[in-house]
Amino acid sequence: MSWAQAARDRIAKIHRELPEDASITARKKALRDGYPFGERSYWPYRAWCKARREYLAKFEKPKLTQRQLIEAEMKRRGGGLELSFGE
Repeated sequence: MSWAQAARDRIAKIHRELPEDASITARKKALRDGYPFGERSYWPYRAWCKARREYLAKFEKPKLTQRQLIEAEMKRRGGGLELSFGE
């Protein structure tokens, strides 16, 4: 079994032990506490970090682009947002 597969298997086990409505903070803590490979270095740790990122991406809010942030702010302010570009 590869380090990556071992990491994914361990994360799947941790996921099954968490309540369905667990917060992202609780998920991160469970993953931190459930690290199975001893020292956090070298290839096993890199495989773990990649599997962790892939798992958490399913539960984190998507990051907005700068354009989406500006549009959301304009909508929040009722379209009254004025942008100044050093004129």
